[in-house]
Amino acid sequence: MGNRIRSFSKRSNQVSEIHIKRPLKCTEFCEKPSSPTHEHFPNQDETTLLKNPELSPQQDNTSEIQVKSAEVMNTISSPNLVKAQQKLIEKLENELSNIRNELADTKRSFEQKLVKSRSKTASIRAETALIIYELRENISEIQLENANLLNKLHKYEKSNPELENGAVYSELILTLSEQVSSANEKLRDANCEIESLKQDKNVPNSVSDT
Repeated sequence: MGNRIRSFSKRSNQVSEIHIKRPLKCTEFCEKPSSPTHEHFPNQDETTLLKNPELSPQQDNTSEIQVKSAEVMNTISSPNLVKAQQKLIEKLENELSNIRNELADTKRSFEQKLVKSRSKTASIRAETALIIYELRENISEIQLENANLLNKLHKYEKSNPELENGAVYSELILTLSEQVSSANEKLRDANCEIESLKQDKNVPNSVSDT
């Protein structure tokens, strides 16, 4: 004996038929308010839900999904697959270690080349600075020699006014002029060489820069 009621679920938008085994007590499907003559009984085990045929495939699908999930879990946890995964991890770790070693070797090689390059550059800068210093010393000597020659010429002119138009005086003037001209050429060459060296960005402007 029992009662049959139909209940409409707003959530699933479906009508379900419920068979009440005991005297009328409500289940969670009832939407009536509680009262002394209308008691709510939330325990679903006390009712037998006669589900619509449309809901049966859902239950079957759920069971099928559970079975497939179990199969997948069994496959994942199988010893062969675990061993394969461990081998793959070891292989990747070895490859990563080799790459790190290669990077370390490349870094060391680059640092060694950089040190050699800097040492060579410093040596070139020092040698170039010494050359510039020597050239400037030569220029100073040439300038001093020119000044001395001009002084000698002026002194000779003052002490020998009578030889102004003479052959000896002319020869002396020619000799001194050639010496002055040669000194000026050396001076120009030295200046050109200094300017050429200055164009090199690695060359300091003075010996003190090194």
